[in-house]
Parts: sequence; C-alpha cells; structure tokens
Amino acid sequence: MPSWLLLCIVSLGSVCHLRSAPPPSYPTGGPYYYRSFANYFIPMRPVEPLSPQQAAEMERSGVPMNVAYFDNQHRITVFESHRKDGISRATYEYFPDHLVQRLANFDGSTSSRSYPLDGWHP
Repeated sequence: MPSWLLLCIVSLGSVCHLRSAPPPSYPTGGPYYYRSFANYFIPMRPVEPLSPQQAAEMERSGVPMNVAYFDNQHRITVFESHRKDGISRATYEYFPDHLVQRLANFDGSTSSRSYPLDGWHP
C-alpha cells in the first residue's frame, strides 16, 4: 500500500481512505459556506465556496449546503452538512500525533474516532 494512503473504518462500517497529503489552507474563524466537500479525506475538506447570500438561498430552497469553522492554525474544527432532513455535524480536535473526529448524524446517532496524523498535521 502506498505510504500516502491508510485504510480506516468509519462509523457506518464502510471503508474510506485517509490520505496524508497536506490539506489546502483555509481561513480562520467562520462560519464559511461551501457547496460540497471531499469526503474521502479525514478531516473532511470543504470545496466550492459560497457567499453567505448564496448559502442562505440554498438553505431556503432546500438545496444541500455545508458550513465550516476553522481554528487559528487554519485547520477545520467544525463541519456541518445542512440537508432537508436535518443537520449532521463533525467536530475535530487536534493533538500532536492524532486527531479525534466526533460525528452527530442526521438520525441522531453519534460516534467518535481517533486517527493518526501519519507524519503531517492538517
């Protein structure tokens, strides 16, 4: 297996890939709005930025959109998926050698996982 790829098991029992490539640089603070996200990365990576006006219109229209918050080191700390059936929320806490992901899913279930940082720090 290539060194940039780790297999991990997520809470739903499906397999995803934890890639150790450095993430893009994000702003600090939030909320910031996004149309989509790269879900094959841990932590998730929001993509396709939206203006607050675009996000509000999408939410009013029932179109899925996402909200993210970042710490002063430009790392994602909160990622919310807003859908018709509710909001799911992922929070990330960073440590020197690992990160902890906590999920609150649309159905109300919750989970928590720890992932090694594998030589890079998001």
